[in-house]
Amino acid sequence: MLSTASATSSAMMVLGDFAGGGTSAIINNGDKVTFNAEFSTFPLDLPMTLKIELFKGNELVYTFLNTVVSTPNYFYGTYDITKDIYKTTGIFKIRIVGTDNRGYIDSQDPDLTLTVNADTTTPVITLTGSNPQLIIRGNPYIELGATATDNIDGTLTSSIVINSSSVDTSSIGTYQVTYAVTDAAGNTGTAIREVRVASEIDSVLPVITIENPIDGTTYTSQISYLHFIATDANLAKCEYSTNNGVTKTQVVCVSGSLTSVELSSVTGSNTWIVYAEDAYGNKAEKSITFTVNPSSTDTTAPVITIMTPEAKEYTNDRISFQVITDEASSVQFSLDGRSKITMSNSYDNVYLYTVTLSNGEHNVIFYATDTAGNIAQKSIDFSINKATTAKKTVTTRIVTDEDVEKAKEKKTEGEGAIILVGEQPQQQSLLQRIFNAIINFFKSLFGIK
Repeated sequence: MLSTASATSSAMMVLGDFAGGGTSAIINNGDKVTFNAEFSTFPLDLPMTLKIELFKGNELVYTFLNTVVSTPNYFYGTYDITKDIYKTTGIFKIRIVGTDNRGYIDSQDPDLTLTVNADTTTPVITLTGSNPQLIIRGNPYIELGATATDNIDGTLTSSIVINSSSVDTSSIGTYQVTYAVTDAAGNTGTAIREVRVASEIDSVLPVITIENPIDGTTYTSQISYLHFIATDANLAKCEYSTNNGVTKTQVVCVSGSLTSVELSSVTGSNTWIVYAEDAYGNKAEKSITFTVNPSSTDTTAPVITIMTPEAKEYTNDRISFQVITDEASSVQFSLDGRSKITMSNSYDNVYLYTVTLSNGEHNVIFYATDTAGNIAQKSIDFSINKATTAKKTVTTRIVTDEDVEKAKEKKTEGEGAIILVGEQPQQQSLLQRIFNAIINFFKSLFGIK
């Protein structure tokens, strides 16, 4: 709406405002702003001189309108003030002035004030080609290029400074190429490209398994966790999103291991997405959609996911049982048909218990009971085959003087002399040597051979 002009002795009236209303506006250097101007007079006041000018202090910067009109008795115009017009930062005045044929002057009161702030927007660099860039060791580095644009200066691609001096394609590793460009106001925009040098190129995508929540499930209470497993020989990064990828949050993950994230669901439909990327830039994502409806009746049993044991043969006898449920539950297990044992809830509906087992086939059944009393069970078979070390039975025999003499005789005759202690060629124990010494003493004392 146009502002009210000051009263004069003339019937002429001058009005003006910025688009959207008001007599003041603030923009950043490079932006534009629109204002409106209106002149009206009675026929007795015609012809009328119309002027619209832009001033910075007392300096005339730009003239939008300077004309004389005889008809009609109403004039309205809309004008844009762009960077090409104001050129610099500072405070400007837009003066809208009308002079009638009797010399009466009317103007916008107060003048429209425009403040142009300094340009603080950095240029934007867009990398072309792959990021990360993959190179087989020994091959040359090839620059893939980039483009740059600025909100005021426009295209700055030719001004980009590229630094790839750190890249060594003779050595396996990850390197960075930096890109920088500066606009006329001194704002610098940067970008980084990763260059990964490897002995071979891995093109296999990571595999993502979301263990909980369960896709397509309706829950009667809010979900406060996300469990997933990302598997890749060169896994480098994991992320998750609860708003369809608008915001991604990175989490620490280990290939093949369970990753737990504390999250908050909302009432209604929820879509959670997990992202994984390996060191060669291969990316994968997996999403689930579930519903939270606190007013519904819970008649659904919990979902049990058995992490360990697996259906295989173990060579160790100490096994950690680990299961996950998709909702808060009390979890127990029965091993080989024995009584149920309650598992401890370590965190986020992950339940643990460690047992020591004998060799042979085993069966374990897990039971989960949720807060509504719904019960689920799931079983798995596995086996233990821990190798045992056989103990050798050693027969010990005392070596007598007669044995020694016989050995000497054989040695004299050129035969190999061997002295055996039982079945094992080993040194006599201290007790045996003492006992032999006593026997030999008494033999010598009484002349016994």
